[in-house]
Amino acid sequence: MPIPDDLHIQEAATLERKAFAAMESGHLAFRQGKISAMELFLLADKWELAEEALRCLEKTAQSS
Repeated sequence: MPIPDDLHIQEAATLERKAFAAMESGHLAFRQGKISAMELFLLADKWELAEEALRCLEKTAQSS
């Protein structure tokens, strides 16, 4: 049974919000001196991976 498009869109939106919130938290922690520049870089890398996952979900939803 195929997954409805609106479910893919909801998943993508949830992933996007979580990734953005994580990145914002990382920036704040860096500015407050709670994490290093390297840790912020690693968070940014994870955020880019989340964005890639979001693009894949969007493509899947469009092709369904």
